[in-house]
Amino acid sequence: MMTGGFDLKSQSGSKSKRESIMASETIFSSSINRLKEKNDLA
Repeated sequence: MMTGGFDLKSQSGSKSKRESIMASETIFSSSINRLKEKNDLA
């Protein structure tokens, strides 16, 4: 999944920066949600 994003990044220029930021934010928020779920289960 991440490798595909990097492939897209290398192909396009200005759009890639915004897309990579959105992707990192999505990964960040999903990891936070995962931590919250673990805390709720604990």
